[in-house]
Amino acid sequence: MDSVDEELRTEILNAIVFAGDDVLRALVSFINDPTYDRFTQARYCHPT
Repeated sequence: MDSVDEELRTEILNAIVFAGDDVLRALVSFINDPTYDRFTQARYCHPT
């Protein structure tokens, strides 16, 4: 299981490193205000 955990951590890191600005802004918005609306903005990457 350790190798699976490490692979998932690597994939998450890669997703953040290579994400576009709009994705990162939506994610930060959700982290700062974790509401359903912010979640759907981050999920579908339609930041306000």
